[in-house]
Amino acid sequence: MKWFFEQPGNVERLLEELKTWRGTPFIEYCGKRGVGADCVRFVESVLVNLGAIPQVRWPRYVCRSGGPEMLQVFVDHMNAVPGLIPVWDSGGLTMLRFRHLDDSERASIMIGDLLLCSNGKTGHHMAIMARPPTLWHSLIRRGVVEGNIADPIIDKHVFAIYRLRA
Repeated sequence: MKWFFEQPGNVERLLEELKTWRGTPFIEYCGKRGVGADCVRFVESVLVNLGAIPQVRWPRYVCRSGGPEMLQVFVDHMNAVPGLIPVWDSGGLTMLRFRHLDDSERASIMIGDLLLCSNGKTGHHMAIMARPPTLWHSLIRRGVVEGNIADPIIDKHVFAIYRLRA
């Protein structure tokens, strides 16, 4: 299968786009560079700006709490986004289990992959992989920042990885 970020120029465009979001504050249900973005709308906006996906109409989700029901809403919606393919899950997306990524799983992650996590009080979290181990995400108290896959917010709580088909 051909992946979007294997196409010439798409990795460079992604890396440049991500840099333009640095420091954008966290604002729930927003995805506007320099204005505000939550984790989901940040990733969506990056992909829309690259022409990788159409604008997505996300269901109302809970940014600061949630639980199994919110995770399931999140997964169901991800599965409905055209071109997003689940390439790894932690034991069945319907069971929503979490575990550490092992070394071979970490090594298989590609630039542009979307990592779905559950991090404490928040029912869901999304990050986009830049050059491994670097990823980008929007955090409640920090806004859009560069991070690392080894960060416990990601590493201990990944439940799925999605990749964008070309």
